[in-house]
Amino acid sequence: MLLTRTMTTHGSILVHQMKSMDFECRAAGFVEKSPESIIDQSDKIAKLIIA
Repeated sequence: MLLTRTMTTHGSILVHQMKSMDFECRAAGFVEKSPESIIDQSDKIAKLIIA
């Protein structure tokens, strides 16, 4: 039960991170934004997927 709950929480965090990155990518079209911050966000998501 604990493992399932942990995996569900992990999945929810991952989905939230992906939505956040999607929003940031769209916002970058309107606001001048450093591409490095988007790359950093991608790295965070990759680490969550691997973890």
